[in-house]
Amino acid sequence: DIFPSVGFYGIPTSWTLSVRGHSGGNCRNTREVQRVANTNFRCLTNGWFSGGGYGFASKKRGAAVDALSELSARFPAGSQEGCTSYAKPDLLLLADGGKYDIAGVEGEALTEIYDLAKAGANSSDVDEEFSALKTVE
Repeated sequence: DIFPSVGFYGIPTSWTLSVRGHSGGNCRNTREVQRVANTNFRCLTNGWFSGGGYGFASKKRGAAVDALSELSARFPAGSQEGCTSYAKPDLLLLADGGKYDIAGVEGEALTEIYDLAKAGANSSDVDEEFSALKTVE
């Protein structure tokens, strides 16, 4: 059977999961992936799906996000304290695995795409103006 959506119910709110919707039967093709945290339900609607699955998100990634949050709190935007140099990012990886070449992005556009990533956005959340930046491996 083919379904337009896949729902995940009864998720403990303390869990951080990666939920997946598959197409092609037997979990062959991953059609949509979303990171889930602080909620007991998630519905994937980028169907058509033949099934779904989930796994626990890496604790290492969570620790990295926690470390980044701590650094952001200690050194707010514009703060030069503790910095001897800096490097602008050139690649952005979103929660669903979408990769964007942001080496040439500057100013407000860089802030906009960074804020999307920080909010846990998927490729489907990214404005069309950034679609040309998506990389394919």
